[in-house]
Amino acid sequence: MEQVKTLLHELGTLVTGIAGSNTTKGNFACACAEVDLWEKIEAAVRIKASRARQLRNALLPIQQLPTEVVVRVLRMVVAPFREQTKYYTVLQQISRVCHRLRRIIHGTPTFWSRIDSSDPPHIVDRALKRSAAHALDVRYGFGISLDIFVEKLTPHIGRCRKVEVEYYMTGLEDLKQFLALPAPRLEQLVLRNTRPIRGFDTLEIFFEQATRLKEVEIRGVPCRWEAATFRGLESLRISGAHFHSFNQILRLLYHSTSLVVLELDGGINHASSADIDPTFRQINLPLLRNLSISFNHLPRTETFFDCIRVPSCTDLYLAIPDLELDTLGHMARLATLWLGQVQVPIPNPRSINIAMTSSITTLSVSSNDGQGRLSLALAHCYLYPHTVARVVEGVNRVIADHLVTSESSLQFDNSTFIFLNVQSFLNELLRLPSVTRLDIGIPISDYDMLPSWTAEECWTFPLFPSLKLLRLFHQPEEWILHIIRALFLSPALGIKNRVIDVEVYFRTEEEREHFPSDTADTIKEAIGEGNGLSFMLAPSE
Repeated sequence: MEQVKTLLHELGTLVTGIAGSNTTKGNFACACAEVDLWEKIEAAVRIKASRARQLRNALLPIQQLPTEVVVRVLRMVVAPFREQTKYYTVLQQISRVCHRLRRIIHGTPTFWSRIDSSDPPHIVDRALKRSAAHALDVRYGFGISLDIFVEKLTPHIGRCRKVEVEYYMTGLEDLKQFLALPAPRLEQLVLRNTRPIRGFDTLEIFFEQATRLKEVEIRGVPCRWEAATFRGLESLRISGAHFHSFNQILRLLYHSTSLVVLELDGGINHASSADIDPTFRQINLPLLRNLSISFNHLPRTETFFDCIRVPSCTDLYLAIPDLELDTLGHMARLATLWLGQVQVPIPNPRSINIAMTSSITTLSVSSNDGQGRLSLALAHCYLYPHTVARVVEGVNRVIADHLVTSESSLQFDNSTFIFLNVQSFLNELLRLPSVTRLDIGIPISDYDMLPSWTAEECWTFPLFPSLKLLRLFHQPEEWILHIIRALFLSPALGIKNRVIDVEVYFRTEEEREHFPSDTADTIKEAIGEGNGLSFMLAPSE
């Protein structure tokens, strides 16, 4: 404060001098000197105020926390933003809270280990510098041109932990040079192509020096699958690929017997089972849990499945072509191959759930104790009644051949619900184990998928004698009424003599509160006093 007092004294002396001066020139000079003194006083006050704030902030409880604890708290705060474009904006805002947070953020390399092409070039440079020797998570999608991004990143390839490239328009040669460099710390690689490219099928990715690589996702990028880079993996996802033969695929698996996740989507040029190398006819994948096969050719899928052993596989996804001879036979044999290998016990299944969407029908089963679970997803190309009916027929065959249960639950999305008008579809639904729960709509959904039918259409529900619970998710008011009337006012179903609870689900509390009371009264009247009615919030996850 002494400095401020001295400056104020000088100011007083100067003002007195100005008052005693009669010349314009002298007045102007003194006025300038006064301005200069006020600016010095202002600067001195700012410095004093800043130091006072620092002293005050130093006494706050949070300032007493060890730096390691503060870093841990900050990581939790910024974690939800790490994959967002505003991540570094959030960091900057937090660093303005106080000097200590600023020092911690600027001096902690982990906060700067995210390198994204959507950030401005100066932010990328700053992150590369402040991340020091820490492992990097790199993503290229849009923003900086690919050649400039690769140029900035090339000196740091040795500390990349994750590399994700999902969009390229220019600089392809730079990318190929980048991917040819050794990456000793790389653990995850994602390449997604948005336009046809060539030259990757001969590229030695990372010069076969990525010994820590465990997770690979390749979409639409031709690669040299025999490369050592693709060995010893735990997760492998390939789509939009064309394999020369079964041997090329099986060799991949032969060198990655620790796989937990495997996704194969593509074509096979030479698919004769007679050409399969005997070495690859009994590949054991003891840890594999999630398997997805989309060859769009069931005989080839069956041939492939016959070459692998997956005793721990609890989730199987199969693509079912719309026009395929003996589809049901292949589905049955694939299910037999799968369930005959799985060593996950499902004694006395508690219930079977069949969920149908516009493109996938999923059969899931869990044991009474909740310890065992299996899921079979069947993807169909076209949303035609006969296609969906045939898939459900295959599900019925799998249940009859391999599962013993007394009841099931059924879920439609709005696009498959319309098939209740189709007799072949209805017939297959009625062959399911006793349906005790019926869901219409998707429980967890961020968007409205309007039904493809109108409220004027006339259709009836299947006769589910054991139905105990009807759940409606995110349905417009008029369609809720239409569904309730079709179920409860149909004499053929005999609902009046049974107890069925109805649950109507909404996304938000506001939607539930604004549901018209007269519509609720109409629903109550339609279902009758003996049946329960609840208006509830849908699960968030």
